[in-house]
Amino acid sequence: MSTRPATELFSEWATKNKDEGMERGHAASVKAMLDLALPRVSTPYSAVDVGCGNGWVCRALESGDACLRAVGVDGSKAMIEKAKTLGDGEFHLALLPDWKPTTPFDFLHSMEFLYYLHDPAAMLKILHDEWLNEAGVMVAGVDHYLENEDSHGWPEALTCAHDNAE
Repeated sequence: MSTRPATELFSEWATKNKDEGMERGHAASVKAMLDLALPRVSTPYSAVDVGCGNGWVCRALESGDACLRAVGVDGSKAMIEKAKTLGDGEFHLALLPDWKPTTPFDFLHSMEFLYYLHDPAAMLKILHDEWLNEAGVMVAGVDHYLENEDSHGWPEALTCAHDNAE
């Protein structure tokens, strides 16, 4: 048994509209993260959502008066395509750490991204050193943890999805 890349699974989910469930499922956590982080960000600000999926967080950020620009980056082709159809934002298809911003951001958001990386610590250093400006703020959420019993089956779901695809 092996897992397939999450980007493949998420592309499949985007075509089946399962991304809408991801948005609903993470909405409360993301709201809490934004409520905690955004008061610490100098305004007006630029933002990036790492692992943006269908771009829902970018659209939420851009709906506020203080956000000048929100950029989404994701490795799932179908998610990026969907993000581009749902709004006018700036979205980039890229596997990280290959993509680099042209200018650093004031705010960096990430939800359910870090544990898909081969070397999360190295990526965190890149995000800090190359993606955020000197006074930038980063908030990252992870819903896959021991106390969140709903998340316990996620690794197996990736394995089963891969095995069923073969």
